[in-house]
Amino acid sequence: MLAGTLFFAIILFSPASKLLGRVYFSESSSAVDSTQLGTLKKVAQILKRDSTIIVDCLGYTDQSGSLRTNRVMARKRAEAVKWVLTRNFGISPERIFVIAYGPDLNASSPDSARRTDIVIHKPDAILTDYQHRVLIQPFYYPMLWLRPHGEDPLYGYYRVKTGKLSLARVSFPEKGTLVLGSDALLIIYGKLYRKKKHIDNDIDLLTGKLMTLLQGKAQTRELAIKTPGAKIKLNASRSKIGVDRKKTTLVSIFEGYAEVMARGKKVSLKSGEGTYVIYGKKPSPPHRLPKAPEIILPDSGDTVYAANSLKIRWHGSTQKYRLQIFKKDTSFEIILDTTVADSEYRLHPPAYNTYYMVKMASIDSTGLESETSLPCVFYVATQRDTTPPQIFGVEIKKHGYARYLVKIKSEPGVTVYVGNHVVETGNDSTVEVVLKTTEKVIPLKIKDEYGNTAHDTLLIQYRRSHILSLGAGILKVHDDKRDSYLSMMELNYRFNIYKSLFLGGKIEYMLNSESKSGILSLSYIPVTGSVFPEFLFSYGLVIDNGHYYIGGPGVAIHVHVFHRFSLSPALNFYSSWNSSNRGLSTASLSFSYLIR
Repeated sequence: MLAGTLFFAIILFSPASKLLGRVYFSESSSAVDSTQLGTLKKVAQILKRDSTIIVDCLGYTDQSGSLRTNRVMARKRAEAVKWVLTRNFGISPERIFVIAYGPDLNASSPDSARRTDIVIHKPDAILTDYQHRVLIQPFYYPMLWLRPHGEDPLYGYYRVKTGKLSLARVSFPEKGTLVLGSDALLIIYGKLYRKKKHIDNDIDLLTGKLMTLLQGKAQTRELAIKTPGAKIKLNASRSKIGVDRKKTTLVSIFEGYAEVMARGKKVSLKSGEGTYVIYGKKPSPPHRLPKAPEIILPDSGDTVYAANSLKIRWHGSTQKYRLQIFKKDTSFEIILDTTVADSEYRLHPPAYNTYYMVKMASIDSTGLESETSLPCVFYVATQRDTTPPQIFGVEIKKHGYARYLVKIKSEPGVTVYVGNHVVETGNDSTVEVVLKTTEKVIPLKIKDEYGNTAHDTLLIQYRRSHILSLGAGILKVHDDKRDSYLSMMELNYRFNIYKSLFLGGKIEYMLNSESKSGILSLSYIPVTGSVFPEFLFSYGLVIDNGHYYIGGPGVAIHVHVFHRFSLSPALNFYSSWNSSNRGLSTASLSFSYLIR
C-alpha cells in the first residue's frame, strides 16, 4: 500500500539528445513521401523494443518565406511524422512530442533543411539504483507498472513506486539525487504546474524517507515539505527527512538550514542539527546529530579476502547504526539496508572477486540519523580454502513426544542445515535445534563461508510412547422407548505403534448396571503441544442387557496440566448389533499420563 506522494518542481538539466531518424519533405509540402516510410519503420521498431523511450519530432524548414510561415510549416511536418508513427505503426501518441523550430540556419542545402528530426526526448530524471520492489508507471500507461532494468529515464508525470523494505535512487542530471525509502511514491511535475495555486507544497511526505543532495541553483531554492505532523521549510543542500510508522517526523540537516513548524511552535535548525515531531505534538528542541562511524580497510589496502573483515571505529554512546552495502555491477546497486548494533557484523557476499561499497550512519535514541560516513570501496577476493568444515560432536536428547533437542559443535561461523532447520554457529561454535519429527534418519549438512560443505546424518533412537488414563463419565443408552443414563468409570491404556498411531484397550465399569465392556481402540494422536486432539478410529464390544454394541467414532482433547499429565474430555459413539434402533454414547473426563 502506498503511503507517500512527492510533488517536484525543480528545473532540470538534460544531456544531449540522440537522433533516431530523419524524414525529408518536398518544397512547400508537409506530406510524408512513401520513400521515407523505411526510416519511420526503423524508428517504430526501436520504440516497440523499449517501451520507456519517448521521442521529439523536431520540424525544420529552409530559409525561404517569412518566419511565421516557416514555423507553421515546421509544425505541420512534425505533426505529419507523428501521425504516420501512430496511424501506420501503432506507436502511442503520448510518447511523441511535436516541436516546431522553423528555418535551419546551419543546413548545408535547402533540401537537407526541409526535414523532421526524430530524437529521444530528454529525460527529467534517471532511476539509477533500486532495491527490492520498485516499479515505474509512464504517464501514457496510467494502469501499467513496469519493472526497472538499469538506468531508466523518467519524464514529467512519471511515477516511481517503492514497496516495503525497498529503496530507489532518482538522479537529476547535474542537480543532485533524491533517495526514496520504503512506501514512497514519486511524481515529477513540469515547471508550469508549480505555478498553480492549489499546489501549496513541493513535497507531501506521508511515510518513508526523503534525502536531498542538491547542487547549483537547486541548492539555493527553498523547498516546502509537509508531513502528517509538521511543515518544513528546507534550505539545505544535504538533509534527511523521514516519517515512521507512528507518523513521527524526523528532520536531520547535514548542510544548510531549515524551519520546522508544528502546533504553533517553530524550531530553526542549522548544519549538524536535527529535531523530531511526534504526531499531534510540538517539535522537540534542536539536537546535535550523532557522528557517523568510521570504516577502516585492512592492512591489505582495498582488497578484502573472505577470511578478513572491515574494522569500524564507533563514535559516542550510540548503540544503533544504519548499514548500507552496495555491489558494483554496471553501477553500485544497493544489496543491503539494515540497522546493526556496535558489534561484529558478518557479511556473506553474494559474489566474490567484485567491488563493494559500504556506508554507515549513527542513529541516536530519538531516531535521528547522522550523515552517512565516507563511502568505503573495496574489492572482495576469494582466497578460497578448500578444506571442508568439521563436526566435533553431536548430542541428541528427548524433548517431548516426537521432539528432540540436538546440540552440534563444529567450526565457528559456519551454516548448519539440520533437516529443514538452518542455523549459524557463533563464536562458541555450538548450535541447538529442537526437531519435531518421527523420522529415524535426519540429514545434516555444514557449509562454510567459502562454499565448502560436509555431510552427515543424525540417527534418532525410536522409543515407544504410552498413555495411561483413568476417568469417569456418563453412558447414554438410546432406545425407541426411552433413553437411560448410566454412571461409569474407565481405565484406558494405549501404546504407540507407528508415528502418531496408538493401539490400546479400555475397561469400563458401570456403577448402576450389569453392563460389561471390553474395548480395543485404534487412535490417531498428534502430540504437538500443550493441547492436542485424539481421533478414535474403532472400538471393541459393549454388552448391555443382552444387546451387543460395536464401537464407532470418537474424539478427545488432551489439555496439558503439568509435567506429563493432562485432562482429556472425550465423546464416543456405539451402535447395536441386534437392534437397529439402539445405540450408546459416552461422555467422560479422564486424567492421562504420557509415558515416554
